[in-house]
Amino acid sequence: MNSSNNLSLADDQHAALIISITTLYVLLTDLQYLTPQDIRLPKHAATDFDTTAAAEAGFTDPEALALLRRLPFVIDNGADFLITYETVPLCYINTEEDSGASEEAFDFARDPTYQDQTDLMPDGVINLTRAKNGGTSLIYNVKRKTITAWNHFNDEVERWQENTAYGMDEEENPLYVWIRNWMSLVWVPHFVNDSPTFESMEGPPQCEEPDEETRASYQMYIDSGWDISAAQEGGSGSIPERLERARLRAKREFRSDELQLRREKRQDMLRQNEEKWDEDWHAQ
Repeated sequence: MNSSNNLSLADDQHAALIISITTLYVLLTDLQYLTPQDIRLPKHAATDFDTTAAAEAGFTDPEALALLRRLPFVIDNGADFLITYETVPLCYINTEEDSGASEEAFDFARDPTYQDQTDLMPDGVINLTRAKNGGTSLIYNVKRKTITAWNHFNDEVERWQENTAYGMDEEENPLYVWIRNWMSLVWVPHFVNDSPTFESMEGPPQCEEPDEETRASYQMYIDSGWDISAAQEGGSGSIPERLERARLRAKREFRSDELQLRREKRQDMLRQNEEKWDEDWHAQ
């Protein structure tokens, strides 16, 4: 499942991005937020991409197109997997589940604001996420090897280039921050009727204060052996390499079957409480 993380920084000039994106997606499968079937690992066939749509969107940079073939993607299977507030991964490949995913992704990448601002994303940058209402565009500059986070709904800057661009060797890189937030359960998977959703233990400004169910989800992971301290993994090596080691440590004692049982018991209890409430209400 984590074949892309066998890369080293000497193998590929974009290895830091490839390793980190792979670590994020595999981490989300470790947490049972995604399933392995939700992820498509590279290398992707050239036919997986709608090259006509890419060209029409001004997406012609050979290095950027080659990099897309080496990135993992979360496929659209009808569920929105939020990886931060109102933000979902952007899938650039066509799949059996969505034969038009590639065309839609290139079109969105050209104009993520849906305001006919087709000059926002110059050739040679890759928008890694789809920002929904209030979400974040995570933008990778292929030439400079930097990542910029841009929330065009809330940021004061009009253009994403005015925000800070972080190198792949900087701890503050937003991609690394996102990985640590999931690993430390600052962001915790929460399930409503078996559908995954994103909840934050941080509270405002972007998210509500964590409610009882969010706190319960957090505690179930802790009680099932997830090691939140792994997110502070130090040691030698690059940041992507350290994050991958931390992911392996975080799940080392994790009992996924136990988590599932705890989740089922919690759902049964909530269902029984709801049924009792209905009975009491009708008895009045």
